[in-house]
Parts: sequence; C-alpha cells; structure tokens
Amino acid sequence: MFPVTTITTAAGVSGFTLPSIYMPIAPRSSPHTERAAAELDAWLVRSGLGSSSTARQWVTREEHVRLAALTMPDASAQTLPVIAQWYSWLFAFDDLFDLSEIGRDRRRSSALIEGAVGVLPADGGAGACAPASPVEWGLADLWRRTATGMPPTWRERFTGHLRAYLRSYTLEIDNRLDGIRTGDIVGYLDMRRDAGATRTVFDLIEFAQGIEVPAPAHGSAVYQGMLLAAVDTVCITNDIFSYSKERQAGEESNVLYIAERFLGCTPQRAVEFVNDLQTTRMKSFERLQQRLGQVHDLCPRHRHETEAGVSGLRSWIRGNLDWSRTTRRYAPDVDTWGGSRRGWMHEISGLNPGH
Repeated sequence: MFPVTTITTAAGVSGFTLPSIYMPIAPRSSPHTERAAAELDAWLVRSGLGSSSTARQWVTREEHVRLAALTMPDASAQTLPVIAQWYSWLFAFDDLFDLSEIGRDRRRSSALIEGAVGVLPADGGAGACAPASPVEWGLADLWRRTATGMPPTWRERFTGHLRAYLRSYTLEIDNRLDGIRTGDIVGYLDMRRDAGATRTVFDLIEFAQGIEVPAPAHGSAVYQGMLLAAVDTVCITNDIFSYSKERQAGEESNVLYIAERFLGCTPQRAVEFVNDLQTTRMKSFERLQQRLGQVHDLCPRHRHETEAGVSGLRSWIRGNLDWSRTTRRYAPDVDTWGGSRRGWMHEISGLNPGH
C-alpha cells in the first residue's frame, strides 16, 4: 500500500487527494537501461521521429526508457531497446491526436490512421503499403523487427491488437468533436481497453522474454480474465494520473470525469470511487492467478512460459504505476517540448496543415 499522495490539478479544476493505492506487487527494474537509451536515441534519428535534439529531449523528459525498464524487467539486453522504441512510437502517435489539430480533423486523422494500418501485414507477409512518413516508417520497422522469430499465432494476435488500437482513435475523435457517447463507467472501460494500447504492450511481454504463452493457457477463461483485469488496472491508473492534464486541455475521455458525471459528485469522491474500482480489479487478478493451476494439459515448458507471462503482467501493472506517479508526461502546465511541437508533428505525420 502506498501513502496518501496529493495530486495538484489544473487551475479551475478542484483538486483531490489520492487515497492509498492497493498494490501487492513488488517493484522491479531492468539493468539494461544504458544500452536501451543509446539505441533509442539512434533509432529516433534513423526513423525521423527524433530528427531534432528537441524531439529527443522529449523522450528523455518523459522517461520512456524508464517505463520500459520498470514494465519489462525480464527483457533481455537485445529486446529492452526495442520495447523502449515501441513506447516512444506509441506516445508519438498518441500525441499527434491529443496535442495537434489533427485530433480535431476527421479527414486528416483518418489518413493518419489508415496510413499506419496500411504498413501492417494482412497475412503475416509484407505490408500492403510502403511507409510514406516517419511515423509509418517507424511502425513498419518495429513490426518487422518484433515479428521476426515470433510464432505465427503470436504475430496474428499482436497485429490484430495493434490494428484495433490504431482504429480506436476514430471513436476518440468522434467523442472529442461530438461529445463523449459513453455515459457509464462500464461502457467507458470497455472502450478504453483498445484505446489505451494496453493489449498491444501486453503482447510485447512475450517478445521481450522470448516466449509464447501457449494457446490452451492464453485462451483459457482464467488467463483471459487476468488479462482483462490487468488491462483495466493499467487504464484506470493512467486515467487517475493524467486527469489533471486532460481536464486542463478540455478532454473528457477519462474514467474520473465519467465517474463525476455519472455519479454527480466531486473530483474527490470520483477518485475514491475509481480507486476502489481499481482495487477490485487488482484483487480479481490475484484471485484468478491462484486458479492458474486449473489450466490443464500443459507440459513443463508451456507451464513455465505461462507463469512467465503472468509475471510479465504483474511487472507491467506495478511498473506502470511507478512511472505514472513521476513522469512529466502527465503533469499539467508542463510543456515537455519547449514550444516546438507543432512543426515536429507535421514532419513525422507527413500531413501538412492543408492536407
């Protein structure tokens, strides 16, 4: 359990005190951060996502390598750099919608989404389209380097989750322009499961460790329940710590805001309610983990890979919380770009203002 933490919110938004967060998982971290940081910096230059020193400083300020180390402590020296690159790519793609006018332009956002989807393989082979921008090149490069050597079943699952994540921005933009359509907390969390890219990064646990959770275990009700509980826990954590920044920006896609509106309550009551919900989901994860032995017909190797996958989920839950509490990404009134964001976004998206 963590001590009570005070969250400072944006001007004009009532502050709240964060209750103690139930977290039964011990913190861990990878020892390979120095190599990951060096390779990430080089990859940002090579991809065009970090062609300027300011863009690369954004990664340093938001601590993408630290997030990789905390959430994937069992990644090898070879795979942790790739994980860090995935995180930077996912954050860059998200910022294109949240921090630029693209996120309020259906035509341009659709071009951005479908351009990214287009470089992904339809059947495990080459992508349908050649990359036409740094953001597309980065995605195509990461998919190729990640998928190589992974089993076909994993590649199909991972690519499906990645496509669902990319296309979830269509609903996010509709909610931003037309008003959020999901009026209750359960409906919002269901939508959030794809929008947060959490399923995608959970698939990367297997790549990072060089394993594949076997189909009988991965498809079991127990493992699927654990995945769902872990996804919800991570999404709720992110929404708690990003609430102030998002409310400052006028965003409504946050479980605390949904709780405020649905319950007709103050931010303090909303965060207490949402924190209780997160505790419930974390305890559901624990209960399901105790039932993992009920998944039968696993050979010793498959049992080991299943347990490694569960350990990876636990590390992701805890690492995400530790990173979220300190990252400048979620801090209101903090510009991690120093005012040069707009030109960079046009450059990496390949979409000019008039496109």
